[in-house]
Amino acid sequence: MNRREYLAISGGIVALAGCNGESGDDQSGEETGPEVDQREDEDQQVDEDQQVDEDQQVDEDQQEETEPARIEIIEIKSFDKILVEDDLDVYIDLENTGGQTGEAVVEVNLGGSQQSEQVEIEPDSTGTVRFEFEDIPSGQQDIEASLSEEEMTLSDTVEVVEPDIELTYDIESTQLVGQDQTVEITLDNEIDLEITTNLMFELGSVERSEDVTLEPSSSETITFDYEVPEVGSYAQFAETAGETVLEEEINITTAVDALEITEIIDGSWSCYSAFAFEDLDTVNWEFEVTNSAGVNLETDTATITVQQLDNDGRLIGTFDAHGQIPSPDTPSVFRSNAEDMGEDECDYVRSIVEASNNGGDREITDVEW
Repeated sequence: MNRREYLAISGGIVALAGCNGESGDDQSGEETGPEVDQREDEDQQVDEDQQVDEDQQVDEDQQEETEPARIEIIEIKSFDKILVEDDLDVYIDLENTGGQTGEAVVEVNLGGSQQSEQVEIEPDSTGTVRFEFEDIPSGQQDIEASLSEEEMTLSDTVEVVEPDIELTYDIESTQLVGQDQTVEITLDNEIDLEITTNLMFELGSVERSEDVTLEPSSSETITFDYEVPEVGSYAQFAETAGETVLEEEINITTAVDALEITEIIDGSWSCYSAFAFEDLDTVNWEFEVTNSAGVNLETDTATITVQQLDNDGRLIGTFDAHGQIPSPDTPSVFRSNAEDMGEDECDYVRSIVEASNNGGDREITDVEW
């Protein structure tokens, strides 16, 4: 058996050219065939597995060398001062200075209330957590932020203040029923925070309101127009933020009550006889009329109706007088003539004049513009 046959029997996968004496085979000197391909695949798989093992080992070595997560509170952000009815947002800034992603529980205490939240922060990164607090007591309040597994606590303060608004107003103390009136109310913000409030005005059946926003340490004047009601003795001014309530006594009167005959200036009258009766001829009666209520009646002239009473308060007669409406400071003159007496009989006029001369009272019962 020659060398070639031996290799074949031995199961060799390589045939060597030129090992026998035959010269007819063309041998290139390269290994070929299925056996060679299988061996190359196996060698490649070995190399890949070895590379994976090496990479994994490198990762494990690097992991062993990476620092663990280290999360710290770096800042508390919030307002320095708020109103007592306001909610407060507190922002906690965190930083992870370690080499691994970490988790932490952030706790915040404010005004007797505590809140907490769990966060996760990647390596060499920062994060912010927001907490919202309600119903914070007034006064200087401490804000304390900490991590549940750390002893370090970061602190800040917030001042919680009550709204402080001063009200002043300008209103007529005596007002005439049915007259158009205006009231001016000034709101002064006494603190350095913005305040929103609801301003209210009431007088009898009149009700007015308006929402007002006051800039810090500023003032604003609000005007309300209204028609004077028939009933009401107190004007009320109020605002809701500082719960300010003021009252002012208002004298609501009518034109009848506002005017008063204070003097008979002059008077004359005459009659003439017609058959068996005396008929009224002329009447010239002048009265001083005073604006006793001190209210502007906002008209020039008027007609008043006057009742004449005797000494016992009994009604004797009624007549009209015409004149210029007196101002609060200056009386005016009203006059009556024969047509104003209501009746043209001399006895009727005589009884009125006699009752007046004997000290009987006169009352104004109606005023027409």
